[in-house]
Amino acid sequence: MSEEYNYGQYPGEKRWAFDQVPMEIDTREFTLDCIGGGGCYLRGAKYDYSKRLCTLNLFARAKGEQLMPPVLIFKGKPNSRDPHLWSRETKRVKAERAQYDPDVLTIIDPKAWASAGAMRKTFDYFFEKVDTEEPLWIQMDNYSVQSTNAFKRRMKRNNVKVVYTPAGCTDVLAVIDDDLGPFIKFHVTKCFEKDFESTQKRTDDYTDGNVSASERRILLTKWVGEAWRMLCHKPDLIMGSFKRMGAFNDKYGRENHLVKVRKMMTYTVPHRDDPKFEKLTPQQIEDAEIAEQRARDEMTKEAHTSKQKKLILARKLRRSTYIRLLCDEDYIRAPF
Repeated sequence: MSEEYNYGQYPGEKRWAFDQVPMEIDTREFTLDCIGGGGCYLRGAKYDYSKRLCTLNLFARAKGEQLMPPVLIFKGKPNSRDPHLWSRETKRVKAERAQYDPDVLTIIDPKAWASAGAMRKTFDYFFEKVDTEEPLWIQMDNYSVQSTNAFKRRMKRNNVKVVYTPAGCTDVLAVIDDDLGPFIKFHVTKCFEKDFESTQKRTDDYTDGNVSASERRILLTKWVGEAWRMLCHKPDLIMGSFKRMGAFNDKYGRENHLVKVRKMMTYTVPHRDDPKFEKLTPQQIEDAEIAEQRARDEMTKEAHTSKQKKLILARKLRRSTYIRLLCDEDYIRAPF
């Protein structure tokens, strides 16, 4: 056997992953905090940024240049012939689109969701950008729109082999959900925080609802485009997600140790020399579920204990600071 890893019919350049990523801003971290004290939450904005702002259709290629840019699905009434366009292409709409990030593709949908029309347009984009003369392999979940017979026939016509994650296991096995989607969302949240806190007027604009939907769409394309370009310069991060999810590993088991199943504390991937895995009995399944639940409970308990210890230390630090200031002659002028 050659020392080089064998990936079968689909090398890294031919392996893809695809998933939908709901885009929202996690505003739960927006607090003023004193060490050892409770949180003081900012007044609520008229527009709830923690709800879905749009949907990101994200593709990733295991190895090589990332040929397919991100696709953002915005809420609105689409053109009946082309969901890339609005139903009414006014001068204002055209001026807005001209300000979108050039590396981000857009689709309009009444619910900003990956509907059948939005998915057709997404893969129109994909087949325009990616050469499918040689067969491709793509992992996705079994979301109803992309598991219909019509969708499967289209993939087959275009020389694409679709590999669906098992039902209910997307958050455990999907490549996009591993590090890639969270990477994009984290960067977008950080960009929002930076813009939110840039000036007092900007903060007031956000909280008073004075940032228009048009401006939000423009900003989202720019933030997502910036995050995607950063991701494109992290090939090890992308390939690592494929290998952890078992989507790009040596066919002879020499990379089994790289597989890490998320959210499963007790499961270990078999060694390449282990005997063939046998079907579990109902009792074995029950025992495995009990062991997994116990491991989760123990992890939660340790996390809570660690958090309590940090809080106690923070309170002691705060108390010692207060005592030290009281002993200082100039404690009244001290910034406490």
